[in-house]
Parts: sequence; C-alpha cells; structure tokens
Amino acid sequence: MALHFRRGTAADVPALIPMVVAQYALHAEWDAAKFAPRPDFEKGYARWLAARATDPRSVLFVAEVETDAPAPAVLAGFIVATTETEIPVYLTRDYGFLHELFVQPDYRNEGAARQLVTLTVEAFRDLGVTQVRCEAAWLNGPARELFQCCGFREVAITLIHGA
Repeated sequence: MALHFRRGTAADVPALIPMVVAQYALHAEWDAAKFAPRPDFEKGYARWLAARATDPRSVLFVAEVETDAPAPAVLAGFIVATTETEIPVYLTRDYGFLHELFVQPDYRNEGAARQLVTLTVEAFRDLGVTQVRCEAAWLNGPARELFQCCGFREVAITLIHGA
C-alpha cells in the first residue's frame, strides 16, 4: 500500500495520540526511570502536538495511507521536531530536535521512517537550521541504524543517576 507524506495539522492529532501512547509504553518497558510518562499525559501531549502543527519553527509530518475511497485518511506514522536554542558557548545557535518518530507496525520496513526523517531535515534546512539532533533509546537498535543511515552520527551517551 502506497503512502503519501504531508505536513501534519492539528486535525491529525487525535489519530496520532494512540501512536504516541504505544511509543511511550515501549520506551517505559525499556527504562521507566527515563521514559515513563505522567499519568494521563495524553491530553497535555495532544495540546503540545497541536501547537507544533501551527508553530513556524516546528516540524510535523505525517505518513498517510493512499486510498481511492472517500473515507477519512488513515495515518501510518508521524514525526515531530522543534527548533531549540543552544547555550551560548557553542558555534551552533539553533538546532532542530526530533522528539518523536513513529510508524505503525504494518507500515514498517518500507521506507516511511526514512522519508519522514528526510523531510524533517529538509524542512529545517529551509528554516536556516543546519543541525538536527535526536535521541534513540539504547535498546532501539533499528532506530539508531535508521538515523545513522540518514546521516546522523553518535556524539554522546545519556547517563542517568536515580529515578
């Protein structure tokens, strides 16, 4: 089944929240001290995500299943990233930070995630933001491989002490 990629809108947010919930559940299984969300985080995340859809310095793309039917669109995945400002000791002032990337299991290994990452990097370039950063869970080897294939390089390891 073919996918179409487009900018996400606030109207897409209700379809994206179950993907976010699935992502956070998996990450919390890997390391609850780092990734466990607050109870009922979905409402706050939905507000934050809807704001990203209209923020000119943020990036929200969705992968939509192409269909001939007039039925509502089915979303296969999404990516959301924001422009962040670095502390004033580094040459890089602003950078893009990729917060979430998720593709539904039925649509994985078909290039959707790579296309979403590529679109995001290009969107930041269009904004004049030349560096894009992300984090990937240590146990998520496929995500780390994907990012490396898209031109990212490992530069740090996050260490956590305590809960």
